[in-house]
Amino acid sequence: MHFKNFRSIRFFVVLLALLCQAAVLSGQTKQVLTWRESLDSIQAMPAAELEAQKDAVIQIRTAVEFWLRLHPNSSIKLAAAPAQPWNAEQIKGQVSALQEAVEAIIKEDPGQSFELGVTEISVTAETSPLSPVTDSVDRTDMANSHLTNVAQSIQFIPGVSVDHKAARNQAGIMIRGFDTRQVGIYLDGVPILVPYDGYADIARFLTNDISEIEIAKGYSSPLLGPNGLGGAVNMVSRQPEKKLEGDASIGTGSGHLLESGLHLGSRWNKFFIRGGMDWLESNYYPLSGDFVLNSTQPNYNRVNSYTRDARYSGRAGWTPRSEDQYVFTFTKQKADYAAPPYSGNDTKSNKVRYWQWPYWDRESYYFNSNTGLGESSSIKFRAFYDKYPNGMNQYSSGTYSTLSSTSAYDDFSAGTSAEFANRSFSRHALGASFFYKDDTHKETGVSYSTAGVPTYQPWRTDRDQQYSMGFQDAITLSSRFRATLGFSIDHLNAAKAQNLVTTTVGSGKNATTVYTVEPFPCNGAASDSFTACLLNVWTFNPLASISYTFANSGTLFFTFAEKSHFPTLKDRYSYKNGQAIPNTAIQPEHSRNWSAGYSHVFAFKTMMQLDLYRSDVYDAIQNATIAAQFPTQCPSLPLGTCQQSVNIGKEVHQGVEFTVRTTPVSRLTVDANYTFLNRTMEGPVNMLGVYPTGTPKHRAIGTASIRLPRRVQLLATARYESGTITTNDSGLIIPASKFATADFGGVVPICTGLDLQAGVKNLFDRNYYYQEGYPEAGRNWYMNLRYRF
Repeated sequence: MHFKNFRSIRFFVVLLALLCQAAVLSGQTKQVLTWRESLDSIQAMPAAELEAQKDAVIQIRTAVEFWLRLHPNSSIKLAAAPAQPWNAEQIKGQVSALQEAVEAIIKEDPGQSFELGVTEISVTAETSPLSPVTDSVDRTDMANSHLTNVAQSIQFIPGVSVDHKAARNQAGIMIRGFDTRQVGIYLDGVPILVPYDGYADIARFLTNDISEIEIAKGYSSPLLGPNGLGGAVNMVSRQPEKKLEGDASIGTGSGHLLESGLHLGSRWNKFFIRGGMDWLESNYYPLSGDFVLNSTQPNYNRVNSYTRDARYSGRAGWTPRSEDQYVFTFTKQKADYAAPPYSGNDTKSNKVRYWQWPYWDRESYYFNSNTGLGESSSIKFRAFYDKYPNGMNQYSSGTYSTLSSTSAYDDFSAGTSAEFANRSFSRHALGASFFYKDDTHKETGVSYSTAGVPTYQPWRTDRDQQYSMGFQDAITLSSRFRATLGFSIDHLNAAKAQNLVTTTVGSGKNATTVYTVEPFPCNGAASDSFTACLLNVWTFNPLASISYTFANSGTLFFTFAEKSHFPTLKDRYSYKNGQAIPNTAIQPEHSRNWSAGYSHVFAFKTMMQLDLYRSDVYDAIQNATIAAQFPTQCPSLPLGTCQQSVNIGKEVHQGVEFTVRTTPVSRLTVDANYTFLNRTMEGPVNMLGVYPTGTPKHRAIGTASIRLPRRVQLLATARYESGTITTNDSGLIIPASKFATADFGGVVPICTGLDLQAGVKNLFDRNYYYQEGYPEAGRNWYMNLRYRF
């Protein structure tokens, strides 16, 4: 038998034996906080109004019972309820018992979530502890599986995959076929997408100080703001709970990996502070021994793949009353990384690029507050200011010694949002919001001749303003029925756009390039205004959901959401390094997202969930190949062609997700999920190079966690993907690898608060890629020490 075939058989034996992780069932912090808010509101009601709240109390009790059944190692107890019907005194007793249980659940949260950062990412906190419309990954899962950044962490959730920008060594997120631009991404409820291209490199966000990552798929809250076409992601940071607490870590691994972190915090009666720093760097990542070496990749240490990430943060909060909080946060991220060169089989392609980012930074200041208004209302307020300075160097060869061009970007955003909540009506939880964001993109560049003579581009500026108003009503129809109705109205005002015009003066050796900044053409004619004929558009986004709980074991749910996404500044104004023609008239894209599913809790501490979904995307924005206006307009592409961001006819995303979690014995927990996604695109017959790229059609993930005596924990993870396609610069389809990998690791306590962690990823040294010519890491190891006090 061929050795490679034997390895494949061996892998699938291991995969089946483990059955193993995926939709890691986590704390669902927002859901638990919603229970607490509802119970506090009911507790404050007069006795005459309590009987009208019976269905809401029953619903919360059912949810808490579900939570306890799915967390068999929890020490929390909930006494049996009295026989129904309940009188006002019994309802009040149930509220008190549930308040005690919910507070205990919050205290058991190992991540210590920043409460004001936990936003309503899904539409409501549903009755099932595994919400039908949202998933999350918590601090424990990220730490034990050695998931050092957000890109590594989100890939275990069904329907969610990493959008691998291999040619740029960046990573985004794909939710049921929607990419990073089409998904709202937030940190503590504050939007963090870069203004220019609506992108966030989630590999740059380290997880040491993140408590939970919340994800809503297709159906996200109308209170969040605009541009949640396919869902939303919220990264929640941590907050202190004790008078003095902290954690520290240090570790190493393959590629001269160095990881470290230090966080300290303190909480008093009405005040808390927290600060920390994290550092993660590696010089390279190792390739599989099966990779065939070539001229651009002559050894097994991936060329030009270094990364260095640092994060510094500080937070101070004032809590004059239990429901009132006023918190200021500062974070600074600094990154320095490179993009490995193309090392594939396309010898005729000019795609080999030598790129480095000497700085990719983010600096953020934001204020969060919550103020109680009476016994059953509150208002949350956020204000933020973000800076995104970054620069890219392009070199003429693999020696990385001679610059061919540099680019510098100086983006910043400022904005505010407010959410009003009211629970004074017996069966309604009302919410309303306002959102405003002002985005500015500034860009310049330098190009170098073969003799090293620089030509400087002038700075140019693009600016957008976005507004959104949202409303929702979460309705308790009965103790088993729950529904939500809502909508948002979003507005984009393109406030400014400057066009870089390139002119060649002279000819031959005397030719020189002259750059000028001018307005974009207005209706095909020259314009003298930087604000004329720019996009000014409104969108309306309704949504609805309903869920029904069967006895104490299952939940059936159905959701519908119509969502929209505004074209980015890059979509409208970018020449994309001489490869594209701007499209100032491009319109927003819209989606109608449908999902239905069922979750059920079985005996033997086993949970199952099945989701069916479909999204119809209209006026979808894609990068298409079009005819050039003159033959040499886009010199790096085939003669007579260019690229352009355009509205194609229609996209359809449809699929199924299946999740199982079981704890058959007290020391073993097994998670498994499978995702099937089928994407199709329709457009004019002459629209070339438009394909559903970057998403696997089949995806299965699983993890087995074994808890041994003395708190030793072993984890094994297996992952399989197939059906992903990519395209090359000529618009031709190139399939990605069909592959399976396995990871193994463990955590061993040394003494109180001190743990040793070690493991191996890609255990069988698979050689695979998401984009041809850009191989992923082969077998690699890690080891670290973690201390908490």
